[in-house]
Order: sequence, then C-alpha cells, then structure tokens
Amino acid sequence: MQRYVKFLLLILVFILILTISMYENLLFQKKDYVFGTIVDIKIYGESKKLASNASKEILSNFNKLHHMLHPWREGLVFEINEAIQNETPFFVEDEEVISLIRRGQEYENQTKGYFNPAIGKLVSLWGFHSEVPRKVMPDARSISKLVEAKPSMGNIKIINNILSSTNKFVKVDMGGYAKGYALDQAKNILEQYSINNALINIGGNILALGMQGNKEWVVGIQDPRNPNLMASLPLKPGWSIGTSGDYQDIFCCK
Repeated sequence: MQRYVKFLLLILVFILILTISMYENLLFQKKDYVFGTIVDIKIYGESKKLASNASKEILSNFNKLHHMLHPWREGLVFEINEAIQNETPFFVEDEEVISLIRRGQEYENQTKGYFNPAIGKLVSLWGFHSEVPRKVMPDARSISKLVEAKPSMGNIKIINNILSSTNKFVKVDMGGYAKGYALDQAKNILEQYSINNALINIGGNILALGMQGNKEWVVGIQDPRNPNLMASLPLKPGWSIGTSGDYQDIFCCK
C-alpha cells in the first residue's frame, strides 16, 4: 500500500512538472526599454520562432516611433519643433507623422482644449523634458508667458506637406497618445502574424488580445506608495487599459 502511494505521488509530481513545462513553452515573453519605460510583450500558444519574430518587429517599430516622435532628442518631431520656434516652414515627408499631428489636432478639438499636445514648452519648463527631475520652481513670469501665448495644435497648418505655425510658442509633445498609437501598430503586426492571444504592456498602457489559454489575461495595478499590488484586473479579449500615477515622473517642491 505504501509503495502504491509513493508511486501515485511520483505520477502526480511528474504531471505537475509536465504541466508547468507545457505552460512555459506556450507562453513567450519579451521585455525591452522603449518610450522611457519597460515594454513587456507576452504571446500565448505560438511557436517560439513565430512569437520571437513578431516581438522583434513590434519592438523595432516601437524604437522607430520613439526616435521619430521624441520631443527633445534628435528626430523628426524635434526638427519640426525647431522649425516652429524659428518661424520657418518645414517640409514633412513622413505621412505617418502628419497623420499623428492631425490626430493631435482632433484630440484637442474633441476635448475643447483640455488635451493639448502643443504645450511642450510648458512641459519642458516644469522639467519633464529631462532625464533629471527639476527641484526648483519655474519662474512665475516664464510660466505666465507660455500660458498667455496660448499654444494650440490649431496653430499648425500643413499644406502640401509644408508645415508651419502661426504661433512660435507651439512645441509638439505626443507623449499623451504616442503609446496608445504604438499599441495600435503592435496589434496590426500581431494580426499580420495571425497571432490571436497576446498581452502588450507599455509602462501601464496595456492591450489584451484573446486569452491566456482558457483564462483571461490578468494585470496588476501597483500601489504608488509601496511596491505591492493595489489590485489585479482581468481583461476581456480586445480590452485596453491605461494607468497613470504620481510616483515616477513627478515634480516636488518644498
């Protein structure tokens, strides 16, 4: 009897190990650092080669967007902002960037100006266009000058790919919607690879496709005051979620 129990336990352990092994083989995960944050890609139920190729293409596209859209490092949007500041017309050959600028104009109109990607100079003044957080209050006159200038995406005109602005205080910063756009592009890439089950997380901006086997994808929401999870949330197929907190990019002044 004792020998039978030991044999049964060995079988159960073997099944458990086999199940864990199968789960690990079914779940592919790739992490990288893009857009100034951790990018986490999980793909379920595909071969390692297919999942790896899809992940590489997604990350390559993310890096391209990050370089192209960065508001204060050398890239296309940086060059556009320099031209606006110098009151010089700028030829924009890249239709994707033109589309994203027009999208920013639409968002500003839809929110009646509450979402304004043209206030990059003000964002920079508060120290958010820097790797080192600002520790001193910006000068009140400098703040007032930029606020009174009323930079708006509506100041930007694009005719025959020639971009100009009627307001030199406009500085385009797509940080408020670039990650969401990147997730849309990642979804398109996954569809091209016929991948139906994946979870992509760009620093709290998350897209869930399909499921993780027979269960929904589950994401954790971090407590901003300690490293523990504050909540976990199951995501139905096709759901997206965006989280934001005051524990990373912040300004503190005493």
